[in-house]
Amino acid sequence: MIICNITTLVSWKVRDRWLTWMRDTHLPAMMATGCFTHYRIVQVLEIPEDEGPTYAVQLFTEHFSTVERFRRLYQPGFENEERATWGDSAYSFRSIMEVIN
Repeated sequence: MIICNITTLVSWKVRDRWLTWMRDTHLPAMMATGCFTHYRIVQVLEIPEDEGPTYAVQLFTEHFSTVERFRRLYQPGFENEERATWGDSAYSFRSIMEVIN
């Protein structure tokens, strides 16, 4: 199992709207690509929250080739949408992980 992880620091001023957008708009659109089987949103704990909370969105897929297809066909559009919607109020970085057990 491969996990596409998107970790995002979200400004306190937009936190509730960002979470709603993720649940109702952004993640359903990502799932509609057919690249992922399921996802989860988690909050990162025990880190400073002066600027806002940090969340990790984990999208699951069976094959790394699917990740490559997502990156090639869809990721740039989703990144542009995120920047256009939230600007400096949400800062994300991405990582790819493999479930070992």
